[in-house]
Amino acid sequence: MRIKSYRKICAFSVAFCIVLTLTLLLPLPTAAAEWEKTYFGTPLEYYAGGEKTISVSDSSFDDWSSVHKVTVNSVEHPENWLNVHFEEITFRYAFAWDHTNLYVYVEIDKPFASLDMFRFYFNTYSDVDTHTYFIQLSYGADNGIYISRAKRGVTPSDPAFAASIGLHCAEIESNTYVEMSVPWAEFKIAPFTPEYGASLKYSFHVTPVNSGSYFFAQDASVLGADMPWVNAKKFLRLHLSDGTPALPVVTPKELEQTEVLKTSYKEINAALGKNYTGTIPTGWTNGNPKLLTEGSFQDLNTIDGAYMEGFRPTDFSEGAVTKTIDLSSIVSGLYKFEIGSAQIIDDRILFPSQALVYASLNGCHFQYLGAADVTWHISSSEDGKQKEIQKYTLVLDKGVTARYIKIKILAPESDFDIVPLSEVTAVYNADAALFPEESAIVSLGAKINPLQNGLRFGAKYNRVESKEVKQVGMLLYPTEKLGGSALNMEYYLANPYSNTNLTGVILVTAVNISASDYRAGKDFKDYESFVFFATLLNIPESGLSVNITAVPFVEYEDGEIIYGEPMVRNYNAVKSAADFIPE
Repeated sequence: MRIKSYRKICAFSVAFCIVLTLTLLLPLPTAAAEWEKTYFGTPLEYYAGGEKTISVSDSSFDDWSSVHKVTVNSVEHPENWLNVHFEEITFRYAFAWDHTNLYVYVEIDKPFASLDMFRFYFNTYSDVDTHTYFIQLSYGADNGIYISRAKRGVTPSDPAFAASIGLHCAEIESNTYVEMSVPWAEFKIAPFTPEYGASLKYSFHVTPVNSGSYFFAQDASVLGADMPWVNAKKFLRLHLSDGTPALPVVTPKELEQTEVLKTSYKEINAALGKNYTGTIPTGWTNGNPKLLTEGSFQDLNTIDGAYMEGFRPTDFSEGAVTKTIDLSSIVSGLYKFEIGSAQIIDDRILFPSQALVYASLNGCHFQYLGAADVTWHISSSEDGKQKEIQKYTLVLDKGVTARYIKIKILAPESDFDIVPLSEVTAVYNADAALFPEESAIVSLGAKINPLQNGLRFGAKYNRVESKEVKQVGMLLYPTEKLGGSALNMEYYLANPYSNTNLTGVILVTAVNISASDYRAGKDFKDYESFVFFATLLNIPESGLSVNITAVPFVEYEDGEIIYGEPMVRNYNAVKSAADFIPE
């Protein structure tokens, strides 16, 4: 956040944009939102001082030892970078000048092969690409670096311009060093007179290997989306004079707010099944990278590392444990956020003292949304220990638009060994009309197992929010023998299947659940939906053409029973079907 042999031929390019201007850059306005921290940009004003000649023909970079360098770290100051989700980069640069050349120094804490591009752009006439100059450096066959392309105006490559540029590059202890001298005389499209007090505009562009994203040493919020190194709306300013650099406060754009749908809606957990990063637990972990977004807040019997992540005191070394969930895309209307935890005081397993919620569009600037309150709590001491499960919920009056959700949990005030996390959700309400309501039970059809003469029936169970499930399962019976008898649970209770009663109904509870749905230790209430099966094995050869009826059902604790559509199949018919899929 790998250097491969093929990168010997990857482009290492440098670009630096300079635009003549006298307009001062004003600080961004302060937004009403509260941010995770105060962000500072790179100094927007660089003062190169008076004339100073730099040698780029010697073998060292000692000439730059006394020149002021700007340092930009992609982790410490993410506001300067368009994307920081690949690896940390520290980038340093400096300028010097005399009446003959502009001198540029760059140092990056990565070897050459860890960068695809590193560009200087010259843009001395206007903010359009027509008048842009840039210099591209590449690897040669001898692993040396040379100027492979120099652009001036609309000319794709200008050999004369390339030949005029002085270049010295080196890799020292895995750091990249570049110094260049660019003759003022080659600024032919927009001539520039170097003199004390004059000023220019510039920008840098760095692209790490395999990132597919651009990194800039400036405020990324002002970049254009299409070739932002060319279409940036603001540039840094280089003064050929003395002065004091300004370190501006960068105020990110406040997250957009939307009304929360309150009628005819369906709650959608945007975090379900999503990837997350953050503090790695040194206590409990089962290695599941989506353990906290699988949809279950767990129960009193699953307070352990198989079902929860547990954090030790050392994990709170920076004051909090954090988890950042990437929702994969920008989601509007996020308004309800939940965090699950657990407690067994006798085992020094404690609830956190607080759970804080943040959101971000770019994964860099996180806006504080609020502290989650305890909204649900259960406890039991049946086995002699007081076990507790707790849910923290933050509900906003208006939804926010974001892609990244960050949760910070603070350590308990008492001494502890473990602080557990069981689940994190990020909910928005969607128009129910967009989600045609499925029945509680959906019949799916049948497959066969040709090795064991088996006929397997499948069904999908969909959770009904207001009902508690007692059991789900399948009723099976040989259709031809049952005749016109009504199928219902009362019939099953009166006519249970046995060796002496072959006309009865077989009750199969849902012990066979689709592997993609199955989660050990979970109850019906932990699933939004799952696929389950019932299988008849070892059907005699004489019965392979006998129709079997399977009816999936769900029985609720209040006594209500709901049936799915009957599935009437026989082994031979399924086997001969055009869409036959073996078990």
